[in-house]
Amino acid sequence: MNIEKVKANIEVPFIQFELPNFHDYRPKIINSIEKEAVENKFENLSEGIRTPWYLIKYDAIKWLADQITNVIGKFDKLQEGSLFCNEIWGIIYKGKNNHKVHNHYPAIWSAVAYIDCQEGSGNTVWPDIGKKIKPVDGNVCIFPGYLNHYVEPSIGEIKRIIVSCNIMYNRRTQ
Repeated sequence: MNIEKVKANIEVPFIQFELPNFHDYRPKIINSIEKEAVENKFENLSEGIRTPWYLIKYDAIKWLADQITNVIGKFDKLQEGSLFCNEIWGIIYKGKNNHKVHNHYPAIWSAVAYIDCQEGSGNTVWPDIGKKIKPVDGNVCIFPGYLNHYVEPSIGEIKRIIVSCNIMYNRRTQ
């Protein structure tokens, strides 16, 4: 048996949207992240402090997860089952903290929501599709979980708060 990775030029879904009523939820989202964030001992890719994987216990975070899964549900024509947010966490980057190249496989979909990103915050880059996004508070990017991406360092001593999540299918068995 031979298994190899092959580079391919294919179309990849990439969804961007602005969160409705974001300013009503923003303070509660920030508070949830700041309350739970600790020195990163969950993975070795991020230089920021972060929350545990399952931040869904907070109402504002649950609202955010629902917004993301609802948008995916409108796009997803296969309807292979119900979508659910398997993992959702926050990261606080300070100064030149960054996040190394990674992906979220085996998640079907992943998302990054920009919560508190001052001017000069590091861009999120998806090198395999040539996409670079400047973080804007209240914006969300949704992408296939297998896509590699990373965060560029911010300029100066800027604080950058984001929420990331992984979306899976609860597949129908009938």
